[in-house]
Amino acid sequence: MKVRFTYEPTCFTDIRTVNLAGSFNGWDHHKDPLKPNSHRLWEIEKDLEEGYYPYKYLINGADWIHDLKAPRFEQNEIGSLNSIAIVKETPARHGTFSPLKPTLNDRITFYCDRPAEIIWCMNGWVPYARGYLKNTIQDLQVNVFKMEKSHSAPGYEYTIGPFSKGRIPEVIIYSFLYENGVWDDNFGRCYFLPLDLQLGGTIRTESFHSRALGGHPKFRLYLPKGYSRNRSWPVIYLLHGYGGSHHADWTQADTFKTLADRYGVILVWPNGNVWVYGEPVPSWYINSPAVPTAQMEDYITRELVPYMEKNYGAGKDRTHRAAAGISMGGFGAMYLATKYHDVFCAGGSMSAIYNLSKYKKLDALRKLVGEGNWRGKNFNSIKLCRQAKRSAFYFIFGDEERGALKDNFSLKLKMVEENIPHEFHIYPGNHTNNFWRMHLQEMMQFLVDHMG
Repeated sequence: MKVRFTYEPTCFTDIRTVNLAGSFNGWDHHKDPLKPNSHRLWEIEKDLEEGYYPYKYLINGADWIHDLKAPRFEQNEIGSLNSIAIVKETPARHGTFSPLKPTLNDRITFYCDRPAEIIWCMNGWVPYARGYLKNTIQDLQVNVFKMEKSHSAPGYEYTIGPFSKGRIPEVIIYSFLYENGVWDDNFGRCYFLPLDLQLGGTIRTESFHSRALGGHPKFRLYLPKGYSRNRSWPVIYLLHGYGGSHHADWTQADTFKTLADRYGVILVWPNGNVWVYGEPVPSWYINSPAVPTAQMEDYITRELVPYMEKNYGAGKDRTHRAAAGISMGGFGAMYLATKYHDVFCAGGSMSAIYNLSKYKKLDALRKLVGEGNWRGKNFNSIKLCRQAKRSAFYFIFGDEERGALKDNFSLKLKMVEENIPHEFHIYPGNHTNNFWRMHLQEMMQFLVDHMG
């Protein structure tokens, strides 16, 4: 059958290439480039046999995104979502659903073609999503409700909501249980309704000459829905983890951007890698005492912050700025927010360490700090936090992250001792995308609540 795949640009301002990758082409994004038409749509036609095909689009060779018009979504092995193309759908064990496009304070309505109960949970990403929902009801803490006869459409419906501001879930996992005991659970995969797809803002990638880094490092920013230069905007600087970059890291998840739309904040992603003797090295967001062109603290606080104020209307006082990150970026966020408490009013961190001196043997730190340069260098947020009593901090880690336990408890105790506003949690989980995704909205809400 002929199947047309179409991508309609939303928030990307400079689209050069759109590629299609899926189970039908071995996930090789080089095989199926889409072509633009006269209506600003990118499209390609594929000849596919009857079947069930996961797929995604790759924008400009860097950003993997969902297809907003896909009839189904499915969680993949790394915890993100694939769009699903169903070619000549066969009579299967599932009913039909037609979710409303959720917006702030909106409701979400599910539909089914026969009497059923709906089993659902919010934000409960299932690791690898391969178990039957019916076998994990207790673990997922799901809700079970009887669907009612619909007054607006044939069949039955169930409505969730309305949601209060800042509390719309990232994803809803659901399944149906019919009166005759038959499960409709998407063949054991569960159904996923992602609520992070409709972005109203604009993504840009920019650069400027940096004396601190000795070149033109790129960074990415997201201007939220309704952005204009007629007001001052709060900005959250999002710092990626070890091995990431300004365009290829979990901190690029659309959920961040959806929350930015909701809260009215600009997001900025610096590239946390620096060049050391001709090769990229994770910067840990510090000023290198050994490499003059690896002064990441100065780049962010003395160059990037003023650039955003001058060019994008970012607020010019500390109450308009926060830093947040995961793993290495979590260290960077807390380090910058404690050391530069006159620049940032809040810091957020997930799954991080807070004292670099205990990790001197890491290859990146050996190159950045160098032999004999640790003396007198305070790369330690636990000690620095005592000077940041006007700031507020959010930090969490998973109960399976044994390596982070001592640092997190030490930071917690120091903040209690110094009477510093903070929120600290130990949650079930490990150093994974799923764990961070579960608690992202909580962190963002905390930061926004403490910004001007």
